[in-house]
Amino acid sequence: MIADKIEQVLNQLSQSNYDRVIFDGHWGIGKTKHVKDFTEANSENSCYVSLFGKKSLKDIIEEIYFKSLQDDAKGKFKEYLSKSAKKFEGVDFSYLGITLSIPLLNDTYSRMFSELEEKQSYIIIFDDLERKNDELGLKEFLGLIDHLGNIKGIRVVLVAFSDKFNEVDMQVFNDFKEKSIDRIYCIDKYSKNAPFNILETDKWFAIKNIASLLDFKNLRVFRKTKLFIEEVLSELGNDVFSDKFTKDDVCKMCFATIVYFDEHNGKKLLLDEDIRNSVNTESDTADYIDGFIIKNTLDNTMSKSILVHIINWYRTGEYDIKVIQNEIKLINSFMHEEPVNHLSSEHEVLNVIQKAKCFLKDIKGQEDIEDVIQMINIVVDWADIIRVEDVFQKEDLLQKIKPNISNHVNIKKPVFVNEVMLRSFGSTRKNKASEIISLINQNIFYEFYDQLTDKIIDCLNEKKYSSKKYLKHLYESVYSLRDYHTDVWCNIIKKIEENDYFFPLPMGKVTQDHWDWCLICNELIKRIDENFKKGFYEDYQRNVKNRSNEYQDLMLQHRINLFRWDAKTPVFTTIQ
Repeated sequence: MIADKIEQVLNQLSQSNYDRVIFDGHWGIGKTKHVKDFTEANSENSCYVSLFGKKSLKDIIEEIYFKSLQDDAKGKFKEYLSKSAKKFEGVDFSYLGITLSIPLLNDTYSRMFSELEEKQSYIIIFDDLERKNDELGLKEFLGLIDHLGNIKGIRVVLVAFSDKFNEVDMQVFNDFKEKSIDRIYCIDKYSKNAPFNILETDKWFAIKNIASLLDFKNLRVFRKTKLFIEEVLSELGNDVFSDKFTKDDVCKMCFATIVYFDEHNGKKLLLDEDIRNSVNTESDTADYIDGFIIKNTLDNTMSKSILVHIINWYRTGEYDIKVIQNEIKLINSFMHEEPVNHLSSEHEVLNVIQKAKCFLKDIKGQEDIEDVIQMINIVVDWADIIRVEDVFQKEDLLQKIKPNISNHVNIKKPVFVNEVMLRSFGSTRKNKASEIISLINQNIFYEFYDQLTDKIIDCLNEKKYSSKKYLKHLYESVYSLRDYHTDVWCNIIKKIEENDYFFPLPMGKVTQDHWDWCLICNELIKRIDENFKKGFYEDYQRNVKNRSNEYQDLMLQHRINLFRWDAKTPVFTTIQ
């Protein structure tokens, strides 16, 4: 039954033959909203009691009793309590905005029944049955329901998600529901207008088509979607949107991300079970969300590059708004063409491929490497779809974009920050684009350490020993590089050997920075010897001793002798 039928059932309940009914359905499907809407509209003839955390029948009975007196709140209630004060034991009490110091009823149970028996028609709604405290036995509670339902004119309504009963309560429910419950209404669909009422016009119309293809019952997905969309839009600002990068695409990506993480618990449930575990990378997740939840319906397939950011934004709360805005800028400026998607003609797709090929052909070296990657993805993915062969040669492309890679590298940041992330478009399988991105990252890695060693050489030549952080970074990289990137280390070792092993002889009066540099250099060479090139440390020792012997500087000889040439423990661990 659809959730908005709940109010219709409740309105007709007093004239029906049912005394005890239950609305059973998934959390978030709208059950509580509709029963509360009913009680608010019928406050004199109904009351709502949440069982969440309730530990005893006493607590429930007291709440029913006092709520049954709500129609006397405009004066009669205070008068009633005043006349009944002699029958109470002292206790402070506040209800319906009236604060009194009154006793608690000696026999609230009997008085509740007396009060209810005076009513000609009254509906008591118990919500959150599955959330009651374990101390309150379900069998005991159903006994109360049975007694309440036997009072003439009283109707009892339970609201629950029975799938969430614990094992004991489930057994009790199955054993006693035939006796205690007259009618079970299974709520399996949320109200037709509920998503629209939650999301409002623009957001709902953006996602309604993909939402209709998904099987879920929790309206909280739409509430969370609304909040997340508003968060993202407020950060992006209105100026970024155009006919190429649309608000609708942002809405779709936000909604699909929440479905994936909240409704599907971060599992790729729409894939065959035997391949779910093989697609777990960040790129795989973006492909999955786009292909199986969004159904490849973005207004512009280029907008999928933003999906990776949306996913991380929701999952971790972290995002780089400048990076996102730069990618949106590329989408909006792409060749001044109409966006292409699954509705485009083959001619339109061919035109976009040609424009992207022209972009790659005319690269000047100043273009952002992320923009280059975008173009590679566009060419490869659409060319694969419409079966265009040999759109470019990857060797020629890599040679052409070397200046872009060089401009992209920043040795002030860690090497992993310099690497680029694959913004794949389409399937989860590896394709020509992913191979090229991998090669680009290898070139970034090589370029990073090439620039780092060049910077060390510049500092040596200019005697800027205070910039020893670059030398120390190279030392700290040895372990991470020892099992791969042979070409990187060959280049590093060549530069070290050609520049006197990066060791500036500590002659005359030396600064602490100069001495620290020498200590770091000594440990760097030792670590390279241990992990990459045996005999390298001995070659370094000979070089240093031969050079130092050319000078008649006794303090130089003393400092050289201070080095613990055979020591295993670094001597500069506190150097910053």
